[in-house]
Amino acid sequence: MHRGPGGLVRDHPSPDPGPRLRRLLEKGFPLHPWEAGCRLEGDVAEQVRRRVLVVGGGVAGVTAAARLARAGTPVILLEQGKQLGGRASSGALPGFGEVDLGFHVLMRTCRAARALLRLLGAEGDVRFQPRLEVPIWHAGRVHWVESHPLLHLIPFFFRFGHLSARERLALLRLLPGLARVPEASAADWLRSLRIPPRAVETLLRPLLLSALNGEPEEVSARYAAMVIRRVLLSPRGGALGFFQVPMSRIWGRVVPLVERAGGEVRTQARVEAIALEGGRAVGVRLKSGEEIPGEAVIAALPPQELVRLLPEGERGFLSEARKIPWSPIVCVHFLFDRPVLSLPFLFAPGLPLQAAFSVTRLQGREGPEHVAAVLSGARDWLEKPPGEVKEEVLDSLREPAPRARGAHLLSSYVLRFPHATFLPAPGVDGRRPYNLTPIRGLFLAGDFTPTGWPSTLEGAALSGLSAAGTCLSPLDR
Repeated sequence: MHRGPGGLVRDHPSPDPGPRLRRLLEKGFPLHPWEAGCRLEGDVAEQVRRRVLVVGGGVAGVTAAARLARAGTPVILLEQGKQLGGRASSGALPGFGEVDLGFHVLMRTCRAARALLRLLGAEGDVRFQPRLEVPIWHAGRVHWVESHPLLHLIPFFFRFGHLSARERLALLRLLPGLARVPEASAADWLRSLRIPPRAVETLLRPLLLSALNGEPEEVSARYAAMVIRRVLLSPRGGALGFFQVPMSRIWGRVVPLVERAGGEVRTQARVEAIALEGGRAVGVRLKSGEEIPGEAVIAALPPQELVRLLPEGERGFLSEARKIPWSPIVCVHFLFDRPVLSLPFLFAPGLPLQAAFSVTRLQGREGPEHVAAVLSGARDWLEKPPGEVKEEVLDSLREPAPRARGAHLLSSYVLRFPHATFLPAPGVDGRRPYNLTPIRGLFLAGDFTPTGWPSTLEGAALSGLSAAGTCLSPLDR
């Protein structure tokens, strides 16, 4: 099998999802079990014309605005930054041009996020692998976690050279272990299943770090089990998709959709307060002093930001949400004068960089190679000087990419995201607030709400969909 960009990522039509799912996707979003109480039927949408304000232009806010506009509801989307996307945005870096500030990957199983892309006319801006193919570099060798059309991961259990035959077979203990998952850390759960330490370190730890942004000792076994089911046990759902254009350009496509419904999208609009009257949200006040009235407000903001917009006596419902722990990510961008990675991307357990992605090759471009090195759960890297971070990560990159030793580094940039994701620690679900709040007309959206997903693009899209559906429900009116 060819290991070049064409072998890993092919631009091909998505398979037919079946009549029922296709009808739902044509409406804009798929039905999800968690969304059952939030579905908006067409006749209800025709009746709803109240103006809704969406505060926060991240993925959750964009999704909520898109869903509202799709229902014919005038919506004003307010974002304090220059571009939409929040933690999944792009921007200009010196020497690089416009790039995604963090590196984001979409799985084929992410139905809500993919439906959002379809609604925005951006489905072609993500290229999916035909099936899961992940190269793992360890101790000087690359071995693959691959899904095969008929046998799925069965060949992996015979060929994955980083583990002995006994260690590979021991991974089969995960199958009965997925039936009953305790409220414990992933590390404790894997130990209880007698999964060999080397299998955890070489395969499962990189998987959980990249998907949950936390170490196995930190994250919930239930979320670890979810990731294993969706990535390792789904014949097609685990296939990875890579964005082909800067992400803020994609989210910007919500603007004409909103405008056609009689609304508007405003960037660099910093909300200073949510206006309340008689226990109901009636609008917002901007830092400029402008007041914008609305019949409902969707706050697509993290709890620590939302609490500052509410009167002190109205913040109690966020008390548990404010205790949700957050986890950092550091992304180091390198621009080399020549290709240095032998593969479009790779994971490197045991090295500081953890994963490296050739943005240039994954987007089908030629010329100087842009490599994004990702460090998940990066608490130890937050206080280091940028120059030290760059040198340490560059040194570690040279191990799986020896061609980097002779390449000229044209530019580099270190980006730190202290609150990149919430940490799905054991018991975190008890702190995730629902989108319906005690304040009438105020709804929450964000990946921290109880979507059933960890902090991902899919979780954000699901929460935006749910908030919009709840907002438009006749029961709320």
